[in-house]
Amino acid sequence: MVRAIKACRDGIDPKGLEGKWISHVKGRGVFAVDSFQAGDFLLEYRGKLTERDPGDGRYTFEFDLNGNTYWLDATAEDGSLGRLINDDKKCANATTKAVLVDGRPRLFFFAISDIPAGREVTYSYNKGTPCPYPWRVKVPKYWYPLAGTKKTYLKTGRHIQISKDRYPHVPT
Repeated sequence: MVRAIKACRDGIDPKGLEGKWISHVKGRGVFAVDSFQAGDFLLEYRGKLTERDPGDGRYTFEFDLNGNTYWLDATAEDGSLGRLINDDKKCANATTKAVLVDGRPRLFFFAISDIPAGREVTYSYNKGTPCPYPWRVKVPKYWYPLAGTKKTYLKTGRHIQISKDRYPHVPT
């Protein structure tokens, strides 16, 4: 925890991790340059702290600490890596811990399993409960294009609209 608090106070990401482009589907992610052991501090999730839901921020993290609910909005690009850690509902290797540092709520990532160099750092956004994250919708083997300026595909009776400029990997 000492390493986490020092990194937090210094406002820098610790060495041993880097951000990399993965794909148009996942975007960027965080990868281990050095190996980490279970329990090691990884990163802080930094952003604008509020006690109200800031709305539709792409990088907004809601958490509870000491009976209060907080939101960290890391939508603004500040060069920190915590906002780039991706979701993995099956094999996450990191978890979060909310702590007070100098009276301010902070959110830290810690390894929950050994992470070898070269491995992506991931955590489960919903810790096992059902959730509506769009990337968790299974894409069918066969995509059925429908009419419209945006690409729309049929999946098990539901329509999913996929913007071609936002998701250029989607087949036409």
